[in-house]
Amino acid sequence: MLDTLFAFFRHCTGALPAYESALLLATAGLPTPQRLFVSGQPAPHEAARDRMLTLSEDELRAGLITFLRSRGIEPRPDMIDIGMFVLLRDHAAASAYRRTEPTRIDCPITVLHWSQDADVSLADLQGWRGYADSVEIRVIEGGHYDFMDAPAQFLKTLAAGR
Repeated sequence: MLDTLFAFFRHCTGALPAYESALLLATAGLPTPQRLFVSGQPAPHEAARDRMLTLSEDELRAGLITFLRSRGIEPRPDMIDIGMFVLLRDHAAASAYRRTEPTRIDCPITVLHWSQDADVSLADLQGWRGYADSVEIRVIEGGHYDFMDAPAQFLKTLAAGR
């Protein structure tokens, strides 16, 4: 049994299972997170519009290579193959995920928008407002993957719990 306060933070398509987990915990009568933090992901009922879902395997591979190089990592073919193994399964799960309308959860939601995110706009995130009584959308400086650098504004938001 969970006896410590907790929150969920998930980015991109990982926000969908975090939301579903919070919903399942509540349904099972178990403790729910004090807050759900989601980043760079449209609301569940709008998830099918994700640009990633339109990419072919070759485009996903090229995107993975570009991402690694942008992080200062020279990709090795064996590591790309491992990354693609995971990415293709993530892609399949995201493609199969369907929620047609919002189902509210009992915890507040903080939606993080990265100001230079080329894939997810601030307007794309508004759909989260239908998922909880308290939904706050915050803009943080940076691009889609800049959460990985743990910028101060991001850490401060998580640490404050809102």
